[in-house]
Amino acid sequence: IVFDCACPDGQYLSQNGTCVPQDQCGCFDFTQSDKYFESGETVREGCRDCTCNGHVMECRNTCEDVTCLSDQVSKEDILKSGEDTNCTRMMCPKPYYSDAECIDVESSSSLCFCTDGKKQTMTGHCVEKCPCYECGKWYNDGEVFESNCKAKICEDGVFKATESSRACTGTCSITGSAMKVKPFDSNSLSDVPIEGMCEFTAIEIGDDFSVTFKPIACGESDTACLLMVSVRTMWFDERVVLKSTQPGVVMLGDKDYTGSVGPNIKVIDNQSYLTVIFGDLFSVTWNQGLSLHIEVSKKLIGMTKGICGNFDLDSTNDRIGQDGLEKETINRLAKSWIVNPEACAMPDDPASQSGDLCEDGNRKSWAEASCKIIKDGEDFAKCRKLSTVVGSFYDNCVAQACNCDTGGDCECLCDAIAAFAAHCNALGAPAKWRRQKLCPMQCEFGSVYEPCGPVCSQECGKSFNNSLCDDMTCTEGCFCPPGLIRSYANGMGRFTCVPVSQCPCADNQGRTAQPGQKVKINCQDCECSGGDLVCTGEPCQVQCEENGYLCNDGHCISEHFKCNGHPDCQDGADEFGCDGDICNGFRCDNDQCVGNDTLCDGTMDCLDSSDENQCDITCDVDEFKCSSSDLCIPKVFMCDGGIDCFYGEDEKNCQECPENQFHCNQTHCIGNEKRCNGHSDCSDGSDEAGCTMPPTSGPPGECQLTEQTFSSPDPNVLITSTASFAEAAFTPDGWKPKSGKTEALTVRVLSDGPATLMEIRFELVGAAGTRLKIIFETAEGKTYVEDTLIVKDSVKIVQRFDSEFDNVRIITSGTVCSVVLEVCYTPQPPMTEEPTEGTPETPETPETPGTSGTPGTPGTPVCSNLAGLEMGDLAKLPVGSLAHEPDTATVTKAGFGSFAVNAACYGQLFLSLELPLGGQLSLLEIGGSYSSYSVFIVDAQGNEQIQMDSTGKTGFVTSDNPVDFTNSVVGSNEEIVIKIYGPSSGFSVAIAQFILCLPEISFCRLGTEQVQEALQFLPLSNILGVNGENAVVEYGDDGDSIQDGVVVTGSCYKCECMGSSLKCFETQDCEGVCSPYTTKCVGPCGEAFLVADFAVKGVHPNCKVDPAPCVPGSCT
Repeated sequence: IVFDCACPDGQYLSQNGTCVPQDQCGCFDFTQSDKYFESGETVREGCRDCTCNGHVMECRNTCEDVTCLSDQVSKEDILKSGEDTNCTRMMCPKPYYSDAECIDVESSSSLCFCTDGKKQTMTGHCVEKCPCYECGKWYNDGEVFESNCKAKICEDGVFKATESSRACTGTCSITGSAMKVKPFDSNSLSDVPIEGMCEFTAIEIGDDFSVTFKPIACGESDTACLLMVSVRTMWFDERVVLKSTQPGVVMLGDKDYTGSVGPNIKVIDNQSYLTVIFGDLFSVTWNQGLSLHIEVSKKLIGMTKGICGNFDLDSTNDRIGQDGLEKETINRLAKSWIVNPEACAMPDDPASQSGDLCEDGNRKSWAEASCKIIKDGEDFAKCRKLSTVVGSFYDNCVAQACNCDTGGDCECLCDAIAAFAAHCNALGAPAKWRRQKLCPMQCEFGSVYEPCGPVCSQECGKSFNNSLCDDMTCTEGCFCPPGLIRSYANGMGRFTCVPVSQCPCADNQGRTAQPGQKVKINCQDCECSGGDLVCTGEPCQVQCEENGYLCNDGHCISEHFKCNGHPDCQDGADEFGCDGDICNGFRCDNDQCVGNDTLCDGTMDCLDSSDENQCDITCDVDEFKCSSSDLCIPKVFMCDGGIDCFYGEDEKNCQECPENQFHCNQTHCIGNEKRCNGHSDCSDGSDEAGCTMPPTSGPPGECQLTEQTFSSPDPNVLITSTASFAEAAFTPDGWKPKSGKTEALTVRVLSDGPATLMEIRFELVGAAGTRLKIIFETAEGKTYVEDTLIVKDSVKIVQRFDSEFDNVRIITSGTVCSVVLEVCYTPQPPMTEEPTEGTPETPETPETPGTSGTPGTPGTPVCSNLAGLEMGDLAKLPVGSLAHEPDTATVTKAGFGSFAVNAACYGQLFLSLELPLGGQLSLLEIGGSYSSYSVFIVDAQGNEQIQMDSTGKTGFVTSDNPVDFTNSVVGSNEEIVIKIYGPSSGFSVAIAQFILCLPEISFCRLGTEQVQEALQFLPLSNILGVNGENAVVEYGDDGDSIQDGVVVTGSCYKCECMGSSLKCFETQDCEGVCSPYTTKCVGPCGEAFLVADFAVKGVHPNCKVDPAPCVPGSCT
């Protein structure tokens, strides 16, 4: 059973969420459920070589002896037993299939099968009842998968519908300048945009409620940059309008409201998102820009209409127009839901069917690079495993980033990424993706950023909690940290975070009292304590007094609250018909009218407390007076990093901060843990500006070289500890210093040119109570140190640099895990050394390449005449062999550069020489009976560039005099091609000088003595191990040579060539580690012997093969 959208007939859902023919489905690994292979991909599975053929993994056995698990039986034993092998063993259903498959043992490539009564899973296990697959995960028999408002239970390999155990809601999203739509019953965005600047109905609920939106154009183009949102309710005649000019404010009629609009509408401001909740029916969340999310309660199942569709858990009927007819496209659906079609027209279908309006190639490249966070990297890795529509959100991101007017690039990009983040929140996989240089969200007044916080946060006074609050999907935004709650008693319309003990109190009529204040309410003596009014005595009989106002529902409120800008009656009747009213008492700053006898009585009768602001209140000697509100707070609360005065006066103009706190540029204090954390917690960003990290080289995303993320061992990354290699730091298990010691982990990137470390991320475990030092050394030798006290047992460290570097050292006593590096560098740059002027003299041929230069990287260029070198010396240089066309059938080669060309060549000979590390062609002298030649440099794509001769001319060279090519620089993996032409009857060629300046490279010869000295033992079979390309490296008298910087990995050690010397380190105890192996009996009868093939190459000599009888199968 698959919910939401399905693929057309004849197509299947692929691993990346697209619909493809069956022969393009790919295959899953039999032993590891997270391994997936494209069609045609091959893999070694233990004793089997397997190839993914369309959607079936086909394998062949490569081992002689087979050992099966305890709940398995070998193919050989089944065949010997004589039992029926046709469909006696069963394979559990494949992902999204419902039927188990028969296994024909005789024709199967598997070597082991489950015992009778058990079935084989896709992961190679034997079970009595099969698991089920959904969203990248296997669920065991009996487990329940819940999505949206549906649930299904796994029953022996097949999901079956069941009752959902949790509450559910439906969410519709409208996002971006192209206004793409995700309906209630779907997970993906519409493929094409809505074209038009009309007002549209997003949802309509009978005659009682509706939500509409209208795009507003900004900039020079007609591109939308803002959605104006309004809501019609059953409670008011006027519409509730969400505003962008004042944060946290909505309008009803011509009045502004914060906090609430009557008892049924709650306004919640998360500083970057504005959420308005309408009873327990639905909510509207708006980012005050181009993103709108509407979430409806399950009470409205089957009751919604509009562009967002009918919330009935069926995605097939989401495009029903206002006329009740189904529409073919999203644009035609939108056209049918125009609020005033007479005043606004739009086409049936958009001009762009994709929404991708990138006409500038550079702009599209920027958009694709900026949006790659959605489909690559660790931020959304968990979400991508659960989502089947990642491609839809990535395409939308690229289109939105391209479609924006250039003044709003970042807003459009951030809106699009935030839309995907909201999708991830709905899947239960939130991601903390925002950072200082990517869509930062600045939180103020003691709040902190959270990617997934509760919409209805706890606040001072009576909280607005209903069933919808409990069921709503979490949202990103600014939230109060643990121990603090929201207070809106600051007169600014935005909340501050305060302890509960500092909350003011409000009675049922909206009157406010400060903590500790005593008031008389309804004949009772009340005191404000912890945000609640604690009252004693008998209450008065409820009746409207002379100065009371009778609401339509029979409820009495004070006459002072009529026309005060805040609906106190349930239907808001006290706020209508107010024009021309005269205040006979005290007019509050918010235009509320209170009696003159309420001034300076110690009780805040004005909702903005303005009746008490003008009073001369004296604080005690150990208290601080808040200048804007006359509130008295203890002096110890000053400059403590928390806002205690409503307007934050206690945290302004601080001269010093308490211990463990940081001073925000002479304004207020924050905790030290927020210092240099990549996020501006000071409003002016001074907590990041004062870091001891190096200045950035420029904004991220401007890498002009090779930008690469390293999250696993790589030949271009050298990560070492004090005594050994430390590539384990890339793994979840991590690298750990010796017990009780602090060690340094050093990270280098092997790059000839400048390398920029953009960001390093890792997890630090077991270091609570110790200090972590991150030492950053620049390419110029400057050192910067970040010293941090670790207070938790497991912390994630993210350090942004964006600066050129030589190395980074992590000094700790904890375990460093899951290291990730983001680097901008040049793996193999072309030579950049300036050539000498004029024709260079032929240098002496070096006997062997030198050993200067940085280990593992090309050193100082060395010029050599290849025509004068012996073959052994040529083999030591970083050049390929001199190839020629036509082949040897028509060309006779007498030595390097000496050829005899016969008549069958039609008068031409092409020579080519590849330079893997690049170089410089310096001088060329060719003799012989040819007519002319020309020289080209050919890049990896086959593009030819003709080279100049000594006179500055290009083209054919006809003389046999030396020709200067000092300007001919050859890049990495490029070729020098010489095209020689002569008489059709045949000609000769003799290269006298072929001078190349090549990067100097050091080598290590892997002789027996060298390996013995480096390892203190000799690995079995003269095999040292495998290199970074998984090729076997041998040692001995005829052993291999490896280039400086090459690492060879054995079963328990690593060896590296460092400056012509072989250095080896044990990665684990070699005497106690033996690689698994398979055996094979070879040789003639009577002289057969056992051959062992170890799974990991490079084995300690203590690893002996168990003796076993060896008789070839052909012998009796």
